[in-house]
Amino acid sequence: MLNFNTAQEASFGRVKVESVALEDRLVFIKKVYTLLAASMATAAIGAYLGTGPLLPIVASNRMILFVLMIGLIFFAQFARHKPGLNMIALFSFTTVSGLTLGPLLYAVGPSIATQAFALT
Repeated sequence: MLNFNTAQEASFGRVKVESVALEDRLVFIKKVYTLLAASMATAAIGAYLGTGPLLPIVASNRMILFVLMIGLIFFAQFARHKPGLNMIALFSFTTVSGLTLGPLLYAVGPSIATQAFALT
């Protein structure tokens, strides 16, 4: 975990990027992209489960999943500075996000995900 407490701290305890060594910046960016890839993978697993075995449950409980997603956003805000709990919050949110995409992917077809990936 990077802790940049220096004399050049910006407001709210943050550090200006130019004051951090290049190696530390690269390590940080690698961690960010690793978490992004892992969260997209859990969302994809959730979407797969939402189009297959869990489709009847997800389709009939969309509002409950929507409320759960909102609750997970607040939980992630609460857990952001608690190691371990913040990862649970992130991956729980992305899994539920994928689950809620299940009925859409089932109705439109899985090609929409491939098109979005290609356009991104």
